[in-house]
Amino acid sequence: MNHSRHITALLRILLISILVFAASQSTGCGSVYHRAKSDLPPEPDARLALRMDEARAAAIAAADRAEALAAAMEAPRPLDSSRPPTDQIAADRAEAALIELNRRLLAAADTLGSLPPPAEPDPGQEADQKAGQSPGQAPGQTTGQAIEPVTARDTAMLTHGRLVAARDLLDTTLTAAKATGLRNSETPAALRAAAVRLREAAAR
Repeated sequence: MNHSRHITALLRILLISILVFAASQSTGCGSVYHRAKSDLPPEPDARLALRMDEARAAAIAAADRAEALAAAMEAPRPLDSSRPPTDQIAADRAEAALIELNRRLLAAADTLGSLPPPAEPDPGQEADQKAGQSPGQAPGQTTGQAIEPVTARDTAMLTHGRLVAARDLLDTTLTAAKATGLRNSETPAALRAAAVRLREAAAR
């Protein structure tokens, strides 16, 4: 019995490795950066947009796998005990998608960290803004409180944070599902909730 369980565990590890490799190949290179840096766009904003698009796509793929696992857990198990249960296969695929999402988020974080720092504001313009004036505006004429423009970096950091939070929710749900042997009746609803969070984060 122990020998059989050991073989089953090894086969699961092999299956997950194959699924992770296939997922990475379907979207580019298999490294954590997914593309050689020399192949990336030279413009920082274009590189960041590419990495965030990759992270969003991986989040949607992980959401698909989470929903597929939820459906598999609700379906009857096959009577043929020699075949792996469909919910176990779906769990392996969901885990592989989660690993791929982690890799994409790491690549996006790397790009965010490599961006040049924001330009320092012009001292004269900053003084005018503090006074509630536009640059060159006559004293006494105000336009209201100045609003800092939202940059691509700001938007990407916000989206990345939401994707990380949604990723963590799916990770927690999958860990709990495996701990109960995919038998908890509340897990499918939790998986679908995690999928919704991932899609919402990817859409922002």
